[in-house]
Amino acid sequence: SETYEKKKEFGLDVPLLVLKAFTDQKTITLHLSKHNDSFYAASDSGPIIRIEESVFKDLDKSVFDIRDKTILGLKTNDIYKIIITDPLKNKSEEMILQKEDSAKENISWKIIQPKQGRVIEWKVNAITYLLSDVQAKEFLTSDPKIDFGLTAPKYIISAFSKEQTLLGELFIGNTSSHENHHEVVYENATGKNILYSIEKTINTS
Repeated sequence: SETYEKKKEFGLDVPLLVLKAFTDQKTITLHLSKHNDSFYAASDSGPIIRIEESVFKDLDKSVFDIRDKTILGLKTNDIYKIIITDPLKNKSEEMILQKEDSAKENISWKIIQPKQGRVIEWKVNAITYLLSDVQAKEFLTSDPKIDFGLTAPKYIISAFSKEQTLLGELFIGNTSSHENHHEVVYENATGKNILYSIEKTINTS
């Protein structure tokens, strides 16, 4: 047909991308293509229109591209206490960090276990970054046969509110047993039980 031949002329018979939108009554399909360094779009029954390359790039996304990669996403203001556990050590050796109750404008932390003392602020900031803002580099299979270093994690980071409610928990994998160059994180306490990898350059020590 003339319509088919016209779409073929602009590469829309073999589109680079197909989008489908669903309503209660019908499904609308939009085909996108590239022809002579220009981008075009057309629905099944609509006209052929030229679109900006930026529009095509915004639409040409994988599931990973559009997925929220935030791991825990806790609000730093909600975090009052952090417990860092090394599973190979005694519970008395856990590191417990807690916000100073007297701190107002500038948030400050103190160590209350194993020995009370002041903290190095940037190191605590690195920990709160893990709990609040760190993004996944990759979502990994949760096949229990694959060892991501989480059967014997390097350590566990637990965050609590001032009311002692567990806000979230991260299991940091022992990367010596993982073949790639990322730390591996297992999210617990949220019911998601998802495996992530994060950039090795992120300070988790």
